[in-house]
Amino acid sequence: MGNNIFLLIGESGSGKTTIANFLETKGYKVLNSYTTRPKRTQNEKGHIFVKESNMPSQEEMVAYTYYNGNHYWATKDQIDENDIYVIDKRGIDTLKQKYNGTKKVVVIKIKTSIFKRFVYMIKRGDSFLNALKRILVDIKEFKKIDADVVFTNNKSLNKIELEILNYIKSRKWL
Repeated sequence: MGNNIFLLIGESGSGKTTIANFLETKGYKVLNSYTTRPKRTQNEKGHIFVKESNMPSQEEMVAYTYYNGNHYWATKDQIDENDIYVIDKRGIDTLKQKYNGTKKVVVIKIKTSIFKRFVYMIKRGDSFLNALKRILVDIKEFKKIDADVVFTNNKSLNKIELEILNYIKSRKWL
């Protein structure tokens, strides 16, 4: 576990979770955020699925997002114990305001074409209409994101995974 929390941000279907899973195979600990959203698939990873009645107080959440009727959050302990966190803009905003731990926050943005994102969302099981809605919401949501570095996912996924891994490994982080 390092001195940084690397936040992966990108539009829906940009490959964030796939990249996080790859980084996990290289020894990085990936934060599984809490959510009240139902699972998309039986074996879905990336979240701890809970009922709304089991949510902690807002004070215990250092990253929080409310999207499409569902809550998403992480605690300070989760940030302190992990290296990689797939997150959205609102989550980054609250994290930067509320997190007072020792980890340096590094934002990595992943850009991907609309077509590639749409195809990926359909392949993962999103309906045509839901994929289209997410793309339209993301156009507005991602107009301005402050990131430390931006990677464009227009190559094979293996190449972008390696580029991000090399970025993380090659920097002399404080």
